[in-house]
Amino acid sequence: MVCRRRSATAQRDFASALTFVVGDNVLYYAVDHSPSYLWNSATWEISEALLPFLRTVMGGSAAWDADPTIRRAIEIRDGVIQNPAILSFQGRAPKHPHRPLAT
Repeated sequence: MVCRRRSATAQRDFASALTFVVGDNVLYYAVDHSPSYLWNSATWEISEALLPFLRTVMGGSAAWDADPTIRRAIEIRDGVIQNPAILSFQGRAPKHPHRPLAT
């Protein structure tokens, strides 16, 4: 059996085509959809994890403040970065508008 990728960029393709020959003259053309299945599985799991918090998220800022999980999950609120680790990593001032620090 001889296998060939359809394009030179196949390694970067999400679901790339693959052709292979069986015997002398049977050419098969296939596309591996495994990444699609993994993507759907991840989406499902993330959705399952978020469903218990949906009412809180939809409840607005007062509900966000009342729930410690949601409160800690907010990275940017009203344009202000809440997580000091982000500001430190990006080399920005802690006070809004978070201007870059001089280097």
